[in-house]
Amino acid sequence: MTARFFDLGGNVVPSVTDVVSVALGQNAHGARLNGNTARAAVAGVATFGDLSVDRVRNGYTLVFSAPGGLRAESARFSVQGEVTSLGVVAFPAGVLLNTRVIPAPRVAILSDALNVVVGGPWRPPYVLVSVAILDGYVPAGCAPADCPLTFSPASTTAVMAVRGVATFDNLEVFGNTNYQGARLRFSSNASAATVDSPFFSSSFDENELVLDQAMAAYQTTGLTLVPHPALTLYDGTGKAARGSIGTCTAALSAGGPAGLLAGTTSFPARAGRCVYTDLSIALVGEYALAFSATIPDRADPSAAPTLLAAASPAFNVSIGPAATLAVFSQPVAPPPSSRSPRASQSVLTPPPKSQVFASSGLPFSAMPCVELRDAGGNLIAAPRRVRAALAGPPGAELRGALEAPPLSY
Repeated sequence: MTARFFDLGGNVVPSVTDVVSVALGQNAHGARLNGNTARAAVAGVATFGDLSVDRVRNGYTLVFSAPGGLRAESARFSVQGEVTSLGVVAFPAGVLLNTRVIPAPRVAILSDALNVVVGGPWRPPYVLVSVAILDGYVPAGCAPADCPLTFSPASTTAVMAVRGVATFDNLEVFGNTNYQGARLRFSSNASAATVDSPFFSSSFDENELVLDQAMAAYQTTGLTLVPHPALTLYDGTGKAARGSIGTCTAALSAGGPAGLLAGTTSFPARAGRCVYTDLSIALVGEYALAFSATIPDRADPSAAPTLLAAASPAFNVSIGPAATLAVFSQPVAPPPSSRSPRASQSVLTPPPKSQVFASSGLPFSAMPCVELRDAGGNLIAAPRRVRAALAGPPGAELRGALEAPPLSY
């Protein structure tokens, strides 16, 4: 690639030896131009021999500039990479058999730099992505030969990529039982690379939410509820709906205070199960949890979802072990009349409000008070003792009752 200096007559000016710089112009979108981007002209011609762009995209331009406000811009060009791999952009963890798979599986065409290859002169001049069901799955209750997994006749199992992404929007997986170890394999005609997506399957819609594991009757403030609450979605046959696409949500029963239930309270079911591993409650009291599952309509995602519910038994949350010790009442210096003249004269300017001054040998007019709290911030009125020590210049001594129960120092 070269940049040339011309005079008004359109002739190359061989005497010019200025340095020419080049940068990405239009449609850069964060791409980087690599190589030597500044070259000195030789006989009026600057030659760039090692330029490259690190992102696959259409519509790039290069802008060349030189001293004196000279500027030129190249024609638009595209950067394409070789198709070396496939990447699954979207795929459901759960599949309901004999219905359309939602969300629709989406597979990206990737270059060796893991950029999406959105278009260009491939050989072949298009990318067709295909999908197949892999062997190795285990049907529940019958032999694989008697309970195969297949695609429905209406399924489109080969899709042309559009702007680097193939979308399988009418894929249906047929079967007559639940399966374990099921996988779909995606491949293309532009590369030998393949990518697999495992999935869980169910034969029927979810119709029941059951709390299989409840938390213990006594819990501690600020600590994770144990055992972790665990729920299962069941289908119409009484089997776990391993292909569920429902979302589970936990809340305090009877509409407890907002924000009191801490942790991850809502997330998608995984293989028909919802396990809450980080729920906690900070305040002492008696509680119960209300669980719900929102099941979208697979045939019509815009339709109202199905709601399933379950409830936990009541449980008590009590104060936990001491976790923090804090000063809630700061010491107060004695009044000026009780200070020694020597101490008073040593204070030349008023002290900051955040700083406490005291006179040597005189007690504070108001003693400091400290409190113990648990991990939930609750006050602990336990028969424990707190000891005070002096942090400051060496040689100073803190006198008085250095050990006392909390709240009354």
